[in-house]
Amino acid sequence: VSANDSETLPFIRTELDWIPKVIESGKPFLGICLGAQLLAKALGGKVARHSEAKVEIGYHPIIPTFAGSKYFNSKLYFYHWNGEGFELPSDAVKLASGEIFENQAFRYGENAYGGQFHPEMSRSVLEEWAATTDSETEKKLKLPGAQSWEEQIDKHSQYAPVVENWLEQFFSFWLNLETPKRNLSDE
Repeated sequence: VSANDSETLPFIRTELDWIPKVIESGKPFLGICLGAQLLAKALGGKVARHSEAKVEIGYHPIIPTFAGSKYFNSKLYFYHWNGEGFELPSDAVKLASGEIFENQAFRYGENAYGGQFHPEMSRSVLEEWAATTDSETEKKLKLPGAQSWEEQIDKHSQYAPVVENWLEQFFSFWLNLETPKRNLSDE
């Protein structure tokens, strides 16, 4: 599914029409992966494949920008499954970049955030995906930037505890449940 599928998938058009209404209302909005791409597109950014046909599949680093340093204090590895990236919308604040797709996280206004990665990834989901893979998925896992199932599961064990901690702190900060005493990616 792509944020560019609004002509063939009606729910994509519905999402693209709905997002500006949420943003205008001031309600919190968090776009994860496709959600970030939809947010970027709804705000005027382009969504496109990598110019060298690279993908982000597995654990890839994101690097905070100066503006993103209160959200990420250092390079962190998050799970990705991306064949496309997004252009930063006008008036958005870039929070993190990546090695394959330049734009990884941004904020628009005070309540809308988009991240090109999956902080919610669990080991059980990864194992389920690996067990039910098909020939199309296997082709994708051979593209530049893709990691094997074994590597993804191994890296999940390595990075998931840090990501889980980051996600808890991000939600508390974003939803004003508490004021963080440190940067969100501190352990």
